[in-house]
Amino acid sequence: MLPPPQLSTPAHRAKYFWNTYRPNVYFGVKPRTPEPLLMGLMWFPRQHPNELRHTCEQGDRLARYGWTRHDGVGYGEQAIVDGGACLPAPDPRSGCSL
Repeated sequence: MLPPPQLSTPAHRAKYFWNTYRPNVYFGVKPRTPEPLLMGLMWFPRQHPNELRHTCEQGDRLARYGWTRHDGVGYGEQAIVDGGACLPAPDPRSGCSL
């Protein structure tokens, strides 16, 4: 029988230090610290500069958003389709096209 994983080792903490621990935003990352630095993505449609996009809102009427691939550790791809724009840079496998 294998021993249980060591969840409090320095290597384990470093591996999961930065990640997408930010719910309810289109894209956001933060470190696992008591007072984290929050980072994310905000944008607005060119035609409507007062409609800032950041938190997931039904009224934004985005065609699509969400993770297409995510390993839960250090890699993720996300497709955000807002009108004719794909954010961030499209991956050909994500279904976004400019």
